[in-house]
Amino acid sequence: MKRIIVILTVHMMRVFDSYAQLTLQQTDSVRRREVQDSIRNLTNEDHKAMMVLLKIDSLRPGANGSNPHAPNAANYDEAKANPFPNLPDPLMLKNGKKVTDANNMVE
Repeated sequence: MKRIIVILTVHMMRVFDSYAQLTLQQTDSVRRREVQDSIRNLTNEDHKAMMVLLKIDSLRPGANGSNPHAPNAANYDEAKANPFPNLPDPLMLKNGKKVTDANNMVE
């Protein structure tokens, strides 16, 4: 009889311990969510305050990578993205002569 009581007591302690851990996990999860919401709210408030200080009414939307027909579509075409189509020859001196060796380049 004592053995059964001990086994039941140990089993009940494990059940209560599991329940306590589950309750703590739920409490931690709720607390974590509250902290995340608080940080998100502070960030939004800081953003609004900075916009007022800098006298910025609105922000320009960034590139839209999901809609290629949008007016602010992201540019993936290299032909359109080349702002310097005629790059200067790196081995040409200012006087128009070609660089032939290292000594010529230094002069």
